[in-house]
Amino acid sequence: FDITSRIISGTPWIIEKVKPADPRDHVISEETARGLYAKDGVIRSSVSRIERWFSCPYSWFIESGLKVRETQRGGLEQANIGTLQHSLMEHAVKQYGKDYCLISEDEVRSFIKPAFDSLRSMYPDETVKASLSEERIVRSLMQTMRFLSDTEAAAPSWIPVKTEEAFDDPITAHVQLHGYIDRIDTAGGSLRILDYKSSSKTLSEKGIKAGLQLQLLSYLIIASRRENRRPAGSYYVSLKSEGAKSPAGKFGKTNKNGVLTDACDDENLLKDAMIAERKLSGWAFDDSLISSEDYKRYFKPGSGIYSYEMVEQCITELYEYFYSAACSGDIRVDPVSTACTFCKYKAICRFHLPSRPAKELVMKDDSFKQKKEEA
Repeated sequence: FDITSRIISGTPWIIEKVKPADPRDHVISEETARGLYAKDGVIRSSVSRIERWFSCPYSWFIESGLKVRETQRGGLEQANIGTLQHSLMEHAVKQYGKDYCLISEDEVRSFIKPAFDSLRSMYPDETVKASLSEERIVRSLMQTMRFLSDTEAAAPSWIPVKTEEAFDDPITAHVQLHGYIDRIDTAGGSLRILDYKSSSKTLSEKGIKAGLQLQLLSYLIIASRRENRRPAGSYYVSLKSEGAKSPAGKFGKTNKNGVLTDACDDENLLKDAMIAERKLSGWAFDDSLISSEDYKRYFKPGSGIYSYEMVEQCITELYEYFYSAACSGDIRVDPVSTACTFCKYKAICRFHLPSRPAKELVMKDDSFKQKKEEA
């Protein structure tokens, strides 16, 4: 064979590099777009799917226009684990109210056991994996409960009143959202929402103005309109068992006995490290507790108070921007950075060019933060 002779003689193999074809400009007519998306002049969708349009219009077209769906399967999929964790949190709040953090480990195990028994029965080859995942979830949930117990003590006026609240409400004249709000808390005439996540999340003005972080604030707007209460804040709650940076032990300069002045196994130091990693992340809009030391210990709501009115204006402008562009037939293959990482449609678009950076689309020169005299 030719390749054999080349190896023996040492002659290099010449590799022909074929440049990928330039991607075509994908577009559909406005009539087709409105027929696919907008029934009676309104787009009805979940927030996460609309965020997909801002990440890549073509991906949105494949999923929400052509209705291409990945086959759902059981097993230890992240979505299934997340659903189970949400169900447990819902059960705890409904069962114990403000004292939901007192749920016992035995009750947590009893609640999730039927699901994992089914997994072990359906997938006998993954029995060990299922058992390890079951144990990990129990430990993670109990760690979350211990942390949330302290946050509830730091904000005693807030009472959880609704969990997994279903909604199907208009957010603008042309966009109607449906979904579930994980948790709504009230205190007097004020309201806040908590959104459970399987990993740490933070809010950024740039991400919001680029249409990539719509969910948390959209839920706050929906909840505030439904409950007719002042929005005080919206926060992410990580259900992940976070690793904490343990401080190293220290020796004093004049310490002649070789005894650690700050022990790395000190329980209080370890607890402080855990709290620092698990702080609730989000934004505060009208929360009287924000200046308290307890609040600062358990919450990291950005820096200061944010203007709800400006945030609401930004979110509604983004949804109208989306409606106008989607209905005009914009289905470009134009992914933002990281959009392709978990995209299910890469085999269809075959995108090979550099992705674009996230860009602010509305209110580019405005800041959501209130000035100190206003706050």
